[in-house]
Amino acid sequence: MAIAEPAGLSGDYADLFRACLARSAEQSRARIGQAEGSLQYQDLAQALHTLSYVLKVDELWPAARDLVLTLAPRMERDGWREELRAVLDSALARSQELGDRTAEAELHWHLGVLHQLHARYAEACTHLEASAAHFEQQQLWRDQARALNRLAYTARRQRRLAEAEHLAERARSLLDAGDPEVAYGLFVLGSVALDRRQWQRARDAFEQALHQLSDGQDHRLLAWACVNLGVALVHLEHVPEAMDCYLRGIELFQRVGDPVHCAVARMDLGVVYAMRGEPWPALAQYAEAEPVFRKTADVNRLAMVYNNIGYAHGLLRQWAEAEHFYRLSTERARESGNIAEAANALDNLGMACAAQGRQRDAVVAFEAALRELAKAKDDSGCQALLDEVTAHLEEVKRAANGAVVTGASE
Repeated sequence: MAIAEPAGLSGDYADLFRACLARSAEQSRARIGQAEGSLQYQDLAQALHTLSYVLKVDELWPAARDLVLTLAPRMERDGWREELRAVLDSALARSQELGDRTAEAELHWHLGVLHQLHARYAEACTHLEASAAHFEQQQLWRDQARALNRLAYTARRQRRLAEAEHLAERARSLLDAGDPEVAYGLFVLGSVALDRRQWQRARDAFEQALHQLSDGQDHRLLAWACVNLGVALVHLEHVPEAMDCYLRGIELFQRVGDPVHCAVARMDLGVVYAMRGEPWPALAQYAEAEPVFRKTADVNRLAMVYNNIGYAHGLLRQWAEAEHFYRLSTERARESGNIAEAANALDNLGMACAAQGRQRDAVVAFEAALRELAKAKDDSGCQALLDEVTAHLEEVKRAANGAVVTGASE
């Protein structure tokens, strides 16, 4: 393989050039590994520039590998996801060329997480399954559990809830009782319980996860568990405690420099404001969250925040704005494959139309929601939403004073 170095260098000069590259890679790795908060752009630019050289030199693969694996969680957290994907793809190809199976497994793991965040679930599963298999072959059981836990969360995102539970339990069987990775499995199980609207079961799982992390390990997972515990508490009608959870999650995400999940916590806090009949504070939180999801191309969360923005505008009786955001939510939810979110947005759109006396348009929206839910007939977590949409459709038909009201198109 040709070495990327200035033309004309050979012998001792080539060795010197490689030594300089190795030193630059190590300096970047140390600087990024020790940095607190978000990455400084100049540090990231320097690291990526160095990588463009060291990845091409066989002898410098260990330095390149260590720099990539240090960069990966920081770039993902800070929202540099498309740039990170290119780096990981290149590094994975090199690990395979050079036969570094441990690095290959780790790079598959990072790519799987990245694809899951972008709702590219098939790609996520391919990488995470490869990661789990490689770690299993090397008898790296804890690392295998990490891959299985992320596979479980990906299955949860696809509404394959029983499979998600099975994978999380399988991961737990590979871990020591006090391992912090157990907390991630509990986080997955709690999230599945949220999808099934089993609020107390979700609360128990997230509180167990928080207890598992009580010694301060993994502030990011601690923040995730706080935010999702807040969701369960809202549905259990413990609203003040839920708001405390969201505010704690926001503070923790800000401390570790995670703008994406800080935006998630802000979105959830906005939902609580909206439920309390306070649309303006809700819209203020959504205004902080939406640009972050747009920057990171997080279509699943864009669907959620647009749905929530639509609901807040509905509270203000700003119907044109509400309908606009419900339609945006439906588009993004379909793009991400989130059937429940698409149906929820269409149900809200139908309610907005009905509130304006537009029964025909309401029927169109409700029937579109039912068609979405028909795609998830084996998903028990959608049953409550199916019941709601069906009731709304029957109600709006009754409101038409016995006239036959049928929607022709969405």
